[in-house]
Amino acid sequence: MAEGLRNACQSARRAEEAGLRDTRQSERDAETWARGVHRVLHAPEAAVAEAEALRMEMARLAPWSAAVDGLLDALGL
Repeated sequence: MAEGLRNACQSARRAEEAGLRDTRQSERDAETWARGVHRVLHAPEAAVAEAEALRMEMARLAPWSAAVDGLLDALGL
């Protein structure tokens, strides 16, 4: 899967070389994604544990109730 992502990103890089985006940034983005996919495929249990820890931290820092309160305030309700 990681190799497929690298191949797909090569096509995107060619289009970007036509001036659509900064190629250097795109290459860094593609490599970052490829490394992330590779890590998940080779250690899925660790990836699930990391995702769960992140989910719990985000729930603590930005609970849905706060998002709803902010939306209602913005709507004047």
